[in-house]
Amino acid sequence: VDKFWINKNEIPNNKIDDDKNGYIDDVNGWNFIGNQDGYNIIYSNLESIRIIQEFKNIFQDQQINEVSVEKRNDFRLYLKATKDYKEKLKMILADKKYADFLYKGYPAAIRALKLILPEEQFNIKKLDSIYDKYKIKDDKLAKHAYFLSDCIKYNLSKKWIKDYRVDINNKINKTYNQSYFEKDKIDSHPKDINFDNYGNKFINKNIDKFYHGTLIAGVIAAKRNNNIGIDGVSDNIKIMPISISSNGEENDKDIAVAIKYAVNNGAKVINMSFGKNFSLNKEWLFDALKYAEQKDVLIVSSAGNSKYNLNEFNNYYPNDNLNNEEEISDNFLLVGSISSNLNNKLLSFYSNHGNLDVDVFAPGQDIYTTLPNNKYKFDSGTSLSAAITSGVAGLLFSYYPN
Repeated sequence: VDKFWINKNEIPNNKIDDDKNGYIDDVNGWNFIGNQDGYNIIYSNLESIRIIQEFKNIFQDQQINEVSVEKRNDFRLYLKATKDYKEKLKMILADKKYADFLYKGYPAAIRALKLILPEEQFNIKKLDSIYDKYKIKDDKLAKHAYFLSDCIKYNLSKKWIKDYRVDINNKINKTYNQSYFEKDKIDSHPKDINFDNYGNKFINKNIDKFYHGTLIAGVIAAKRNNNIGIDGVSDNIKIMPISISSNGEENDKDIAVAIKYAVNNGAKVINMSFGKNFSLNKEWLFDALKYAEQKDVLIVSSAGNSKYNLNEFNNYYPNDNLNNEEEISDNFLLVGSISSNLNNKLLSFYSNHGNLDVDVFAPGQDIYTTLPNNKYKFDSGTSLSAAITSGVAGLLFSYYPN
């Protein structure tokens, strides 16, 4: 709680941009996915949808021989994005079918089994016993028992099922909806990278839905040696929270302006524990990387959890190159995940890899870390690996600032 950066040039909550940096009351950081009215983006677009929105009116129903040579790279990107969108839409619709099955099946199972267990003291042992007893003479009741036993086994409570179904429906209606545009209430000039005067000061809004940043901040800087929870990498680190992620995929503009905000406000290490398979405006990110390099700021980014060999599959962003060609800056680390197994399972099974892109590997499997509201959990992913690497970088900077 005492590890957060404080902007000493800003007077809290006076609704004045005291330090003239363009951001009103940015005492602890900035939220680029909210507006001054307090609205926050909960569901953002897929990047493939942003690409489709950009090019659909130009390329729809065209063949490559009908497209001018200078626009063919954009056309190929449009085709890839369209394919990606169709595949992901198919998956989310399958998730909806499963969510609806759970939503209808749970109360039906409770109603049926109350006839046998009126006090609703359901447990796996009793339910399995009911299944064995009725699987021949009452198949329907046996299926209800099997269903509820699985729900208990995998912690699928009534509330979890309801929340899961609501989340899936929201994703279909927004994240996977080609007519949805998340920036309408946030950024009045979404295609102008030089317009960065948007967002709000509420860096911890909706942490009931967005706890990923807390996982990452804890790994880097949780208070050490207090016998509570976990120890972060170093005591000499401050966290400057900058919010750009919601349910969906990050917007390239938000990534770029967030990097510049961090650099301009004195950050030495920028941790980026997120990633996506497409980038509509990758040149905006490249310019931001170069800007950070000029100011001697290190950027640490997670390599992704899709098992890709990035030597072969180079469509992963953020990155510091195109098509495995020359890197555009020398301040970008892409970090993969390793386990604690000192054998052929050292590389985490989910981690992207490839020696052309992935610069370093760090522990990222079964890492115990912080959750909102004084809770903790084990988590895995290259996001944790990037956080540990950022913490080590911060530790080095604290001893060797020059």
